[in-house]
Amino acid sequence: MSFELFPLGSLRPEDALLLWCIREGSDRERTERINALIRKEVDWSKLLDASIFHGLVPLVYKSLESCGGEGVPKDVLGRFRDHFRKNVLWNLASTRELLELLDLFTRNGIQAIPYKGPVLSAMLYGDVCSRQYSDLDFFIRVSDLQNVSELLLSEGYRTDSSLPRNREKLPTRAREQHFYKNNSMVEIHWRFAPRYYGCRIDATELLENLYPVTVAGREVMTFSPSDLIFILATHGGLDG
Repeated sequence: MSFELFPLGSLRPEDALLLWCIREGSDRERTERINALIRKEVDWSKLLDASIFHGLVPLVYKSLESCGGEGVPKDVLGRFRDHFRKNVLWNLASTRELLELLDLFTRNGIQAIPYKGPVLSAMLYGDVCSRQYSDLDFFIRVSDLQNVSELLLSEGYRTDSSLPRNREKLPTRAREQHFYKNNSMVEIHWRFAPRYYGCRIDATELLENLYPVTVAGREVMTFSPSDLIFILATHGGLDG
C-alpha cells in the first residue's frame, strides 16, 4: 500500500508541485508525481512567487530541471534559472565573507559560532547554494560583545544600534546586534531569547557540544543538529 504524502485533490497543482519538488530524494514516485503535475494547468507565476517567498527557488529549480525540464515552459524554466544563478552568486559571496569573518575572530581570540545561512545549507544539502538566505549569523559570548563590535567597525561595517559597554547594563530585550557593509548584513547574537523569556538556553552547554560541518571545503564548527532544532524553533517563535 503506497502512502500519498501530499493528496493531489486537496491542493492546487502549483502548491502540490512545489511540495513534491522539495521532497527529499530522487525516487521514481517523486519523478512521476512531478511530471504528472507539470502536465496539469499550473499557474507558473504563482509557483515562482511561492518559491521565492519561501526561499525554495534552488530546490524547486533543480527538481524541475532534473525531473521534468522538458515539460516546463522554456520561459518559466529560464526565469527560475535566472533567480537560481543570482542566488548562487550571492551565496558564494556570503560564504566567502563568513569564512573571512571567522578568520578575523580567530586571530583576535574570539570564539564565534556561525549557524543558519551557508552553514545550515551545507549541513542539510551538502553545499552552500541550495538555500536562500540574506544575512550571516554568529553566536558569541556576551563577554566578547564589545571586542566583536569594535572589530567589525574597524573592518568597515556599520551598525544601527549602539549598546552600553557595560554588559550588565544591556537592555533586557537585547539579544543581537546588526552590522552592515555594502549589501550584506551580519547578526551577532549573545543569547537566543530575551532574559525575561520563559525558554532559557545555556550558552556554555551549547559551546561544549559543537558539530563539524564542511563549508566550501573547510571544516567549520556549528551547533549540533539537536541543539540547532531548539535554537531555530525558539527563533521562529520570537519572530513569528
